[in-house]
Amino acid sequence: SASQCPKKLYLEKNKPEIGETSSTTESLFAMGDQVGDIAKDIYGNDQSVEIAYESGLANAIKETSRLIEAGFREPIFEATFQHDGVLVRVDVLIPTDNGWHAVEVKASTSVKPHHRIDCAIQYWVMKGVGLPLDSISLAFIDNQFVYAGDDEYAGLLQEEDLTEDAIERQPAVAQLIDVAR
Repeated sequence: SASQCPKKLYLEKNKPEIGETSSTTESLFAMGDQVGDIAKDIYGNDQSVEIAYESGLANAIKETSRLIEAGFREPIFEATFQHDGVLVRVDVLIPTDNGWHAVEVKASTSVKPHHRIDCAIQYWVMKGVGLPLDSISLAFIDNQFVYAGDDEYAGLLQEEDLTEDAIERQPAVAQLIDVAR
């Protein structure tokens, strides 16, 4: 993201062929995928939907929009939105009485500063497309969790509500997006 390294953003956009992925980075991606799969078990149900990435981002945006406009009221994984040229994929979107609750899931044991700006950017995009977003939080690994077996992971993730933080960061998000462009 541009907030962590503007040069990385530039290179990913303009020279993606020179990018390299270390074995450490690959293992972090694998851990993130595992935590994402566990999040689907924790937050999902039989009616949940995952927005496919393989069919392209334009289709992912259309499918997310179609579901929401049709009144779908079950958890959506990898909901995809684009506002003013900024695209986000939301790990979990959960219906609430008045709208939606977004959850960004991280394979981390605490909330880091860059997680806060990530959530603020997601908030900016979702509000920008007119989604009735009630709240946004970050889910991270509870390092006190004890796995009892049987694929039971309830309690592995704890959430920190970052709604107020995201709202307070909206001017900084607008500035970051201008700089990134």
